[in-house]
Amino acid sequence: MADWRWRPKEGRDNGFSLVELLVVVIILGVLAAIAIPLFLSQRAKAEDAQTRHDVAVVGRELSTYWAEHTTAPTVLLVSTWAADERTWHLLPNGVSVITAANFESTLIAPVSRHVSLDLSGSTDNAMWQASGTGRTDWCFWAYNPRGKEGGFWITATTGIEGTNGDPANKCP
Repeated sequence: MADWRWRPKEGRDNGFSLVELLVVVIILGVLAAIAIPLFLSQRAKAEDAQTRHDVAVVGRELSTYWAEHTTAPTVLLVSTWAADERTWHLLPNGVSVITAANFESTLIAPVSRHVSLDLSGSTDNAMWQASGTGRTDWCFWAYNPRGKEGGFWITATTGIEGTNGDPANKCP
């Protein structure tokens, strides 16, 4: 009976040929060319989601504030240097300083990384005075230089909207 097992020819190397290696390298290059841009756009989308979340949280607090008050509040972005934390605070009209006594009572939520209240993208302390004069015409805006949208705003009447990549396109 004949032996049907395949055997390499005598004296021939068992490695891959140059053509086979080039095909594998080209396939890996094509896959990398597809995957890297997708990964980078996902990071920008995640930054936008963080900014949108922060704007929504502050917007809910502003809605609650306007339901109980008639004067414009101040929103502070406070950085604590010791703990490397940043937090949103909502201060009633006439209060412009965070103290140990009112730190917890004015706290809204932690601030997501890279979210800012100014176009420079600074993550330092910042203050935002509510625009508008009442329950139906206020607007709050935040900026994230690493996101695709650039920033988001929320108003009492229209909800959250993006800046469409133009960070100077703030509250209408």
